[in-house]
Amino acid sequence: MTALTPVGLIPIAVSEYDLGWIVGILEGEGTFVLLRSGGGRRYYSQVGVTQKDPWLLYRFIELLGCGHISLDSDRVYRWYIRGGKARELIRLVMPYLSPRRQKQAQRALNDGTIPIVPTCRVTRFGT
Repeated sequence: MTALTPVGLIPIAVSEYDLGWIVGILEGEGTFVLLRSGGGRRYYSQVGVTQKDPWLLYRFIELLGCGHISLDSDRVYRWYIRGGKARELIRLVMPYLSPRRQKQAQRALNDGTIPIVPTCRVTRFGT
């Protein structure tokens, strides 16, 4: 089993088996989005997975060595990474995603130089 060496921001190596697991979860349950910062002039990438059972999300942190888990008011757990780590993960999994997910991931990689027309309002839980 070959280990994929970390490129930079994701701190640990991931085996081919574990990469397959990560891609499978992201394909079925993942979100790839480009969010606008508070002032609206800058954008950042975010990758996330939402689950009712946090075990799967803790496994993401174990495998990737990064990420945050939050609990929303509906008792749903969400793992996410943002910024450079999200962009690095997207580039790592992109070749293995379906065309539909590749399109979403590509939009999330936009560096902010192309204007984005918001289609929905992004809010934080508990604010």
